[in-house]
Amino acid sequence: MKPSKTISQLRAANPGSQPRHHAYSGSGQWLYWHTPGGEVLPIGVAITLNGTTYRHMAEQQDIQGTVAELWGDTTAWQLGKLLEAAGAALYDKDNMPEGISTEPIPFCHGDNPAQILDRLWRHGVADSLLFKKKPPSQLAERSIDGSNPEVVPGEPASNTPDAAAPVAAPAKRGASDQ
Repeated sequence: MKPSKTISQLRAANPGSQPRHHAYSGSGQWLYWHTPGGEVLPIGVAITLNGTTYRHMAEQQDIQGTVAELWGDTTAWQLGKLLEAAGAALYDKDNMPEGISTEPIPFCHGDNPAQILDRLWRHGVADSLLFKKKPPSQLAERSIDGSNPEVVPGEPASNTPDAAAPVAAPAKRGASDQ
């Protein structure tokens, strides 16, 4: 049974029920990086709720290896500076630096800013090449017998859901995450 049909049946059974309203509604924007190769890759999301801008952007340490492998160390360093400048631009409500573009998200809603950012992150930025491709130093090594890959010694086993959850906070000058 479709969720919309279930909702209709529940409302018919309880005629005084009101549609659910989310605690926060606002607009947002996807943040994209224009790579030296011409690709346009998502690097973050920002939302404005009740006049306050919240953001969740890629962290330099999470994508530096991939960027360095694909485009070199200089480009990885430059992307770090672009992420800092984009964070400052969001705080100052200024134009994005050259190399970073935005695409509007006309309507965002949820029960809290962290929930909204997390949903947008998982369905947008988290699917980026920057987070899917791992450099050789972080790839799992196959054992000699060809069984399942094992984690490289000294590398973290995996990210826990708690470690990957964004912390929603108002944008701060010079901050590159949240």
